[in-house]
Amino acid sequence: MSVMSSKESTSSKPKNKTFNKSQWRTNKYSHKSKVQQFEEKRRKSALHKYYKELKKSGLSGNSQQKPLIPGIPDKRQHRDINPYEKAKQELERRSKEKEEIRAERERQKAEREEALQKYKKEKLRKYKMLHKKTKKGQPVMAGRMEMLLEKIQQGIGS
Repeated sequence: MSVMSSKESTSSKPKNKTFNKSQWRTNKYSHKSKVQQFEEKRRKSALHKYYKELKKSGLSGNSQQKPLIPGIPDKRQHRDINPYEKAKQELERRSKEKEEIRAERERQKAEREEALQKYKKEKLRKYKMLHKKTKKGQPVMAGRMEMLLEKIQQGIGS
């Protein structure tokens, strides 16, 4: 049973830090500090993902081996990419995907516009054929007969 003096017991306790309101205010409301916090969080996240991938692939960050022949790099060293490079590659991959999607959309839009042009052209041709009139205002039957013939031929063809 040991007896501790009052000085020993107070020295073992951590001292309370005083609250610094101005420092708290700058951290809370300053844009610069928020950007720094965001960058730090992003950096930590990238490192965490990197180490997680290393662990998954069976490599550890501490046990990096040198290649057996100095001129030829080892396959594992080629796989080891720092988080910045990995993020950069991911960004490039995503931008390529977006570019492919954009190109596909443009191609589909061009096809739709082409089909619409073709449809409007055919509709205008039919309109002109059906709405021809004689001098006295009677409809011209030759166009109507021609359209009926086309419909019959399409029915036989398919």
